[in-house]
Amino acid sequence: MIHSMFTSSLNEEVKSLEEDIEAVKDKVDDPVICEKVRQFVYAPNEIQAIYKSDSGTVLSTKREHIEVNSFIHPS
Repeated sequence: MIHSMFTSSLNEEVKSLEEDIEAVKDKVDDPVICEKVRQFVYAPNEIQAIYKSDSGTVLSTKREHIEVNSFIHPS
């Protein structure tokens, strides 16, 4: 019974996160940026640390410049 409740709760959290991800994708409206963020999220911690240390780099998009650090860690 407890296992079933735990599993149900996890499934609800996953669904909620997936909805949040889709909402962010719609707001960003740039598949390339979304893919880069996805790759960062699924990268090993060591790789993430390298990107975080270089996070002052500015990405250039078609419409604007986005600072990587503020994009990944909004204030």
